[in-house]
Amino acid sequence: MGISAKYLGEDEEVIVDAKPFVGVLFSPVFTLVVVSAVVLVVIALIPKSTPLYIGIILGIPVLVSMFWAIAKWINWTSYSFVVTNRRVVERTGVFGKSMREIPIRRIQSLSIKQRFFERILKAGTLIVDSAGGGDDGRAEFKEIGKVQEVFHLLSSLVDENENNPGNRESGL
Repeated sequence: MGISAKYLGEDEEVIVDAKPFVGVLFSPVFTLVVVSAVVLVVIALIPKSTPLYIGIILGIPVLVSMFWAIAKWINWTSYSFVVTNRRVVERTGVFGKSMREIPIRRIQSLSIKQRFFERILKAGTLIVDSAGGGDDGRAEFKEIGKVQEVFHLLSSLVDENENNPGNRESGL
């Protein structure tokens, strides 16, 4: 999805265009595979004379896990995290769209939150504190891949913006 060139300002360039870490799809897909395998084994072991409704009941967990996997995949494909030389943009949604934008000049601090497995996989949550933003000025961008690289890149953009007085006046 990203951000279209028509939405970029003059001299604005995309630096990072990312989706959530693909590992977020592991849990629903793994669950679907395990549930399907268990149901197939149970169906193979039950006698042929078993009523049809038992097979239908056994199919319900497979359908539920399938819908969960599909819903997670749709959420994954409809999310975009973009960093330009002027702003951070998060876009979500399939039917209804939501967009959050934080100008680089308003960013006051950055931090990272990583659980154990996220650290191993180099993913995590990027936390951006900004001046005058909603929700107490804090935005959490979850499941960002290569989160430490994004953190350092964004940190250097913030430092560059602070050290260049012309950027504050021109709205960068």
